[in-house]
Amino acid sequence: MSRVIMSNAFTQDDFLCGCLVTDSERKIVYVNGYFEREWGWTSALLLGKNSDSLFTRSSCIFYESYIVPVLSIQKRFDEIQLALLSAKGERIPVIANARLNNEQDLTFWSLFSATKRDRLYEELVEARNALHEQSLALKALSITDELTGLLNRREIKHRADVILNLAKRTLKPMSLLMMDVDHFKRINDNHGHQQGDEVLQALSQVLQQVARDSDIVGRFGGEEFVLILPNTDAACAQVFCQRLHKGISAMQVTGGPITVSIGISSELIGQKTTFEYFVRLADAALYRAKLAGRNRSVLYSEHDSGQ
Repeated sequence: MSRVIMSNAFTQDDFLCGCLVTDSERKIVYVNGYFEREWGWTSALLLGKNSDSLFTRSSCIFYESYIVPVLSIQKRFDEIQLALLSAKGERIPVIANARLNNEQDLTFWSLFSATKRDRLYEELVEARNALHEQSLALKALSITDELTGLLNRREIKHRADVILNLAKRTLKPMSLLMMDVDHFKRINDNHGHQQGDEVLQALSQVLQQVARDSDIVGRFGGEEFVLILPNTDAACAQVFCQRLHKGISAMQVTGGPITVSIGISSELIGQKTTFEYFVRLADAALYRAKLAGRNRSVLYSEHDSGQ
């Protein structure tokens, strides 16, 4: 059974949106009570004023450039977001709908507050940004060594493979340094593992300072470090090692000076060259550096293959 609602049972003031009527000159001829309840605008403040006074400057520009042409052609627009100003000057996002009545030469507006929707959007953006930051943090944890902050062994190999493939295409040289802290066990035994950790951390900082942006620096395990130098031949790798030794000799750590032994493998890259092959050569050269008395750099030679 149909139900008839008496016309005097409700008014536009009961609507849960702002009702606005403007004339052909955009002067406000009607506002309902929602404007005062929610936004502090009384009808006395608004009637006769240009509707531009209700909106931010950017919304007024948008009105001129988009809404006016749409209304003139389509006679209406739906669900356009604008920024309304409250009586206190606060910016309030609203969803606007409007219909142009040519016979009466009036435009009828409905304005719905979008504050909660905007806040939900902001929360979604904040949540997305937080997830992105967490993803970056997890990625950093997966590729770096926790103690030193350098690349871990898995990431060293991954990046080395990329550089190797590039070197194979460009026929550029590449050098790999295998570095070991001399008498590191003695540091741990005499001064404790915490001091040993501090030595590794200080050494890592020196390696990062000396290395170029294109170089790969990582902790291979224990007191062993690997540096990969793209576009670097044997002579340049040896000069680089001299700079490393100089920087490490200036380190200030408890327990006396720190020295390192370095094995260098350096050559033009062949199509069958692998990261493991380079490591094996550098490790053999490192072994010879230790036999020779430590605190030195040794370039791999065919003689080392018999060690």
